[in-house]
Order: sequence, then structure tokens, then C-alpha cells
Amino acid sequence: MKTLLLPLLLALPVLLFSQRGSTPAPGEARIPARQARAAKAVADTLFPAVLLENCARSISPYFVQDTGYLIGSNIYGDVAQLQRIVHPSSSSFQVTSIQVPFVLADSAALDIYLRAVVFSEVDDDGRPTAYLGASDSLQVRDFNRDTTGGFIRFTEFTFSEPVTVDNDSFLIGIDFSNTYSDTAIQFVGLYGTAVGCGDGDNLVQVTATTSGLVFGTFADYYSADLEIPVYVAVESITTSLRNPTVADYGVTLAPNPVANDLTLSFQAHAPGDYTVHLTDLTGRRLRSSPYSRPSGRVDVRWEVGDLPTGIYVYHLDGPEGRQSGKVVKR
Repeated sequence: MKTLLLPLLLALPVLLFSQRGSTPAPGEARIPARQARAAKAVADTLFPAVLLENCARSISPYFVQDTGYLIGSNIYGDVAQLQRIVHPSSSSFQVTSIQVPFVLADSAALDIYLRAVVFSEVDDDGRPTAYLGASDSLQVRDFNRDTTGGFIRFTEFTFSEPVTVDNDSFLIGIDFSNTYSDTAIQFVGLYGTAVGCGDGDNLVQVTATTSGLVFGTFADYYSADLEIPVYVAVESITTSLRNPTVADYGVTLAPNPVANDLTLSFQAHAPGDYTVHLTDLTGRRLRSSPYSRPSGRVDVRWEVGDLPTGIYVYHLDGPEGRQSGKVVKR
């Protein structure tokens, strides 16, 4: 069971950082020039929000002897490792490339080809609603695995056929299925943030079983929080708007800041379906309340006492478009 490895995550970091044929160690990520601009919120480059935190300055491999990479190929049959990415845009966009940090691989894996894959956001059962597309393949021997000076470089996968995304968030990562054969597993892995740096629900692992693909999160399997440092280049599609109008439903919040009970009120101007969501800054939905054909003033009540102190965002989607705003939890 994957959950049995949790003590190793916390108590045996030396074992986790050991690898057959080499000894990878935690290091500081060296961001290429384009990603350096991404840290200043360039519109066409996306990355997990945790990478703005100090805890993400150092990233680490997670290798367990005779088991494999916890973020990569392993004896559990993980065929893909996916990171949730949020794009605060009202228009559709296309993914054109992704950069990820790979751990030094064994020589036996150098001839394997890997690719990046993109999935839609998960549904209520934790499964993506659609497979969206894949990048061009790269051979492992061509990965940027230079660690000169203790810096970890990123490998870029390009999409010769850009993948269109029509949602605020999506999953993107690496397809490791080619590391498995009938007789052996070639262990290849990715670096991750330190344990406790990020949200383990944002790292989705895809496992091949006799019943098909199973989707779960790092938090589900290991009860630990970390994420994959990735940089995703996107281009906007101005002719395909998901929310062509920024609506005004007269939303009021009481109280705001809030400690326990929050009331969000809005005016249903036109007949139709309305849905109110509360998300964190990564776009993960924490509360959701749908309303079918309401009329007049609508009050949405949420108990938020269990949420950590911080900034959250509400989204009200209705027939006239979307209204969003900030919620402060104290």
C-alpha cells in the first residue's frame, strides 16, 4: 500500500534521496530565462502558486530503493504524474509547451521516449472529464539533466499541435507508461517540492490496474503535501470566450472578513441556472452551491470555520456571465 511509505517521507529522507547508480540530492531549481519572467506573472506562462513561496526554492527527488520514484515510475504502476494548473482567464487558451525537472536516470532508461499529457479538471469522483492531448515525445538521453553548481535544470516538451483548454484549471504532467515492459521497470522520476510545501491534492497520480486507470492524489496515497514544479506556456484564443461578459449580480458578503459563517447574497436578474463556488488561490473548489431558476434575492450560506486563515475567491456563474470577488478568512 502506498500509505505505508508515509513514515519514509518524514523519517528517512536519506533513503528517499538515494538512487541506483547515483546519489541525487535536494537542490535549488535553476529557472531558464523565460521562467524567470514567469515569476513576475507573465500572462502566457503558468505555474503552481506554491512556487512563489520560499519553501519551493529547494526541490527534491523521492526515490525508494526497490520501489521507484514516488513522483514517477514505480512498482505501483503509476503511468502518469499530473500537476493541477490554474489559469485566471475568461477565454479559452492553448498549451504550447511545458518545462519540468527530471532526476538523473539510469543508463538503461536513456533510450525510452516520454511525453507530456494534458487532462481536463476532475469531476466529483476524482476522475478527469476528458483527455485533451499530448506533446511531442523526447528521449530520456536528451533531457536537460545538468546539475552543475547544485542547480536543477528543466526539460521542455513542446506541443506541435497545441492543446486547447476551456476551463479555469487543468491537469498536466508526464506520461511514464513507456518505462514499463513485461519484464522490467525503468525508473524515471521528477523532482517535487519539500514535504509540506504545497497541496498534495494538486498532484494527481494515474495508476494502471487490471480494471483500468485509477486516479488519486498524492495526499490520498501518502497523506503528505507537495507539488511538481512545472512551467506551462499558453496562448490565448480570443475568438473562443468561455465567459464573454463580466456580470454584476449585486453580490454582497457578510461578514467579510469572516471567521465562521459566511452569507453571500446575489440578485437573480434573469431566469436560468446559477452556481456559486468558493475556491482557494490555486483554483481548488472548496464549496459549491447550485440554484435552478431562482428569482429575486438569493442568500447562500456557507460554514467556513474549518478553512485556514487566508484569501479565497468566490465565483458566481449565471445566464449573464460571471462575477468574482475576494473572501478574507480570519
